[in-house]
Amino acid sequence: MNRPILAALALLCATPAAMAGERFAINPWLSDEFSPADVTLEGTWRYQGTTPCVRFVPLPAALSFYDVYISDCVGSGEAMYTVSAHNVDGRLLFVVRPAPAHDDMPLLVPVHWLIKVELDGDTMQLFNVDDKSFDWRAESSGIPVHDNLVLAETDQLETFVGWQTGDYGFFKSEPEFMLKKLEEE
Repeated sequence: MNRPILAALALLCATPAAMAGERFAINPWLSDEFSPADVTLEGTWRYQGTTPCVRFVPLPAALSFYDVYISDCVGSGEAMYTVSAHNVDGRLLFVVRPAPAHDDMPLLVPVHWLIKVELDGDTMQLFNVDDKSFDWRAESSGIPVHDNLVLAETDQLETFVGWQTGDYGFFKSEPEFMLKKLEEE
């Protein structure tokens, strides 16, 4: 399928966050095998001290992969996303995608988010790509972008992410979300 058609399909069914300036990729930002992170995220994390809760459940036989369940902190919730954790130049990055079994997501074409993660004990901070600097970085690197949707292949994105990750300003300076790990009962 050619890129303009994919872009049109994705834009027709994009989430409101995509329209607000976030950058999503049709292909994964990093391949599953690319520098998996040796990090333990299993457990329940609460969003800035309030509901909702986010539960990370490791996937069997998949290094650094988690199903992510969003709930009201009482129920088990539904697997909303699948996360792969990667170590790129000493930085923890998540590639986030809708969980395959979650069929009520408002997306016809699955998209992938790239998020920088900072862990400090029981605190997890999540940083989005800085949309203000992304476009010129992508353009100067030959990464095709159409209306907030990144159309490059995964191997091209891996090289791009490797070059950009260490640069100040590639990710936002303020976290989008802060999660606190809950004590397991």
